[in-house]
Formats: sequence, C-alpha cells, structure tokens
Amino acid sequence: MGLTASIQLSSKCRSVRAGLYQWTNTRNGQGAALQDPVAQGNKIWAFVSRNFISNYWIYRCFVFIDLSGIPVAPMINAAHLKLWVELKGSEIGATNGFVITPGHQSDPVVTSDFDTGPPWTQRDDNTVYGKLNQPDITAGQYNKINFNATGLTALAAAAGGEIRLCLRGIADNNDTGGTIAAGSSEGIRFHTVDESGKEPSLEITDYVAPAGGRGSVAHHLLKGAFI
Repeated sequence: MGLTASIQLSSKCRSVRAGLYQWTNTRNGQGAALQDPVAQGNKIWAFVSRNFISNYWIYRCFVFIDLSGIPVAPMINAAHLKLWVELKGSEIGATNGFVITPGHQSDPVVTSDFDTGPPWTQRDDNTVYGKLNQPDITAGQYNKINFNATGLTALAAAAGGEIRLCLRGIADNNDTGGTIAAGSSEGIRFHTVDESGKEPSLEITDYVAPAGGRGSVAHHLLKGAFI
C-alpha cells in the first residue's frame, strides 16, 4: 500500500442547468443558467430529469480539485470521489446514473460552460473517468465513485496543479435521453464544501511518489478551496 491523500473539492464548484425543452435543444444548452449552490442550501447537481410531455432539465456539475500537494508524475493506483448525496434521481434502470468526465469550464464557471454552441467541446467529450449507476446510489450518506484507469491517468497527469472535472448524467453523456422515463430522473444532488460535516472530497487511497519527489508523509489533508 502506498501513500494516501484526502483533498476537499474546491468552493468554486458550480452546476449549470439547461432546459426545459426537447432533448436535443436542452443538451445543446438552450435556456442555460448558472446555479447558485448557496441559494440551494449548499448543494449542487449532476442530474437529468424528464417531465410528462418529454421536456428535459440537464445539470452539468463543474468541479475543481487542487492537486498541488501531490508530487508531479506520481503513480496513482486507486482513488475515488466521496460525495454526500442529499437526493438521488427516481430512475431505477441499471444503465442510468452519472459519470465523471473531463471538465472544460472557465474559472470561475460561467453559463456558457454548459456548451451553448459549437464546437461543443464539453457536450461531446464523453470520456468516462468513473461512474455510479442509479441502483448503487444511496441518498442520505456518503457515496464513493471510483476512478477507472483512464481517470487515474488523468489525475496523475494533473498532479502538482489542478484538475477540472464535469459530473453529468449518463443519458447526457451518451446522448440517450430516451432512457429516462417520463416523470423520472437520474443522477444526484450533493453537498458542497460549505456544508460542515458533509464536505465532498477526492480520496487517493494508493499512490507512489516519484523518486526524490515530495510525498514522504503518508497522509495529506489538503483543503482545495481557492487556488
């Protein structure tokens, strides 16, 4: 077992919501609006919902994580996001849920980061760093979303700096709005770093620092607030 690190997600994290329109228009950012997590009780969304006349809401959640305390060029063998889920979607399909993907957002996040026009950088980057299917989500507690091999490589590449991620519904990522039943939803609403005792974090549970690099202390507690 290698070194470990617990890093809180930045207070810069924000969601941008688009809708209430037909699937293609919503996914293309029509009606996009930046969401204020404080106004929503220190909560942000990675969510897709559909009403009974087949109009949709899509929330893309833009995440910043400060990796400056991790030495450059580490070998990261295991990591996960740790999110306190306050609400989960009602869809129970095993193929529904949410994913971690690359984030292409500004700093700070702006409405157009949802992707409201060509070249559709965020919309079409469906590289998956990790996922949690709807039946495996439990509201009212911390949930763990493991990074896959692609995600671990991305974390290692960002070590010594910052990584930006986008959490989004699987239907949004795969462009499969039809998998959301009328009157149903997928994804989560989770607490931000401003909610004491329910702060979201990146947990790196096994990494190896490069020879001669920093990281001799076995556990780092890093607060990824403003960079």
